Amino acid sequence: MSEVIKQWFIKHMPVQEDIGLHENKAFIRWIGYPLLAILVVVIAVTWNLFETGIYSFDKEFEISFVTLNDFAKYYAFPIASLTVPLTFGVMFNRFHSSKQKAKSNLLVEQNNSANNFFNHYKYFAEFCESLSNDFFNKKENIGPEILYKKLFPEASVVHFTTNANEKFIDDIISAFHNTLEEYKNHLLNTELKTVSSLQETGYFQEVETIVVNLFKEPFKFQFKCNGIYYEEFISSPSNFSGILQRIRNLIFMLLHFNGISNHQLLIDNFLTKFVTLEKNFKTQVNIDQF
Repeated sequence: MSEVIKQWFIKHMPVQEDIGLHENKAFIRWIGYPLLAILVVVIAVTWNLFETGIYSFDKEFEISFVTLNDFAKYYAFPIASLTVPLTFGVMFNRFHSSKQKAKSNLLVEQNNSANNFFNHYKYFAEFCESLSNDFFNKKENIGPEILYKKLFPEASVVHFTTNANEKFIDDIISAFHNTLEEYKNHLLNTELKTVSSLQETGYFQEVETIVVNLFKEPFKFQFKCNGIYYEEFISSPSNFSGILQRIRNLIFMLLHFNGISNHQLLIDNFLTKFVTLEKNFKTQVNIDQF
């Protein structure tokens, strides 16, 4: 029964904070219904007074201390009941103001969250462009939109966070693993040829012989993960390690972005897993080919 009454009040007597107090139909009901009930009581009391002959149209209308005292005595209950709609009106006004304040605070919080989100992404995009120019001389190698979404999957306009997703590191390590596997397969399926060349060194024009191992077929180095893309054809095994370390340094610098609150955790996790991956790979291939 109490639940039915509660639902009736929620449905028919709601506090609508989106509109003004005077436009709330429930506000009129909260005041009007008690006033209507008081009016019924007044009519009933008056009817009874006329029936008992206390009041009569035949009597002369008079305003005096006695008549006013009688009026206060007969209508004491309806007069006292007038405090009920007044109390309801004050309560409704307080509820309305409270809900408006809460909604205003929520809108301010959402606005601040949206501004923080867009500013955070703006600085992140500029940081990515700077890294791309430093490492690749091309901004197309880093897609900040995809990278930001992968690094901060829980961040949005309504929910801003600087806590990066740790799964991002697992995806990066998986991409490194795929690149190393492709390189290992290339080593197994492609022969090396040795090329010697003479090169002057020092100030006395001394000449030394440089021996370089080259692939008969170049290796297509390709790294693609979470908005980071790099591709280059490698003709010599000696170039592979350098490019791999360049990508590794790029990720390392990316994780130093000031807008990542848990950056140290991600950096430690990345370095540990990368060193383990690199160590395991070196045990599988000739160290001179890495």
